[in-house]
Amino acid sequence: LELKQHDIKVRIQGMMAYTEITEEFHNPGNDNLEGLYRFPLPPDAQISRLSLLVGNRWMEGQFVENARAERIWRAITTEPRVTPRDPALLQWKQGNQFELCIFPIPPRSSRKITIGYVQRLDATGDGYRYTYPMPIDRTGQSKAGKFVFDATVQGLASDAPLQVERYERAEVVKSQDGSSSSVHFEQEDFQPAGDLSLKFTLPEARQQMRAYVYEPESTLKKDEHGAYVAVSLRPQFESGYTTKGKDFVLVLDHSYGRKGPAMTIQRALTR
Repeated sequence: LELKQHDIKVRIQGMMAYTEITEEFHNPGNDNLEGLYRFPLPPDAQISRLSLLVGNRWMEGQFVENARAERIWRAITTEPRVTPRDPALLQWKQGNQFELCIFPIPPRSSRKITIGYVQRLDATGDGYRYTYPMPIDRTGQSKAGKFVFDATVQGLASDAPLQVERYERAEVVKSQDGSSSSVHFEQEDFQPAGDLSLKFTLPEARQQMRAYVYEPESTLKKDEHGAYVAVSLRPQFESGYTTKGKDFVLVLDHSYGRKGPAMTIQRALTR
């Protein structure tokens, strides 16, 4: 199988981020194939959407218990008495690893899949960091015919820049009032060189309370509950703790098994 297109749309409002990934898989052969795609997600990400393009219509997936999902998958793909359908199965495997199965991908045809997830961004130093995880691919196994990354970051500090790490060709455009920025990166025959990260600062980062409002755009799936509101509280507690000096003792293992390079490294670290 070939990954024909890898398209990412990100919307960041304050410390909340929604990421939507659309991928197109192409079967250049003469037989029906089952697409199997493994990929990582950020540790705190929560899957909110799985959609498969069937004909000209996007079919939305549903969350079900793992064993039930596998029974449905097997019934559709292996039992002849079941009405033919085009299934897709997204499963959590371990850690932050997920596995996506698509069947069938007909000969010389393509299938499109969309995955959406929400995450809360953790503070890092004086700002926040958004990371889209990608491998460092030197063999071309993760190569995409076309890669497109578009992000909108709202609620920025007007005097602080938005930084794109690792992919220097990305274009950053800031709004006139400086409160939002958009990022665009596009490349043909794309071979990932590691994570794509955005680093930014929010205004008045240490104020006691902040509120963020998120409402899905018309191009994304509408939620029956409408907009979401996240409130961040930073209470100011008086601390009676006094910092005191401490003594540290470093112990080196100089047994026979630690001789040679290992002992040299130990001595260098302690100095």
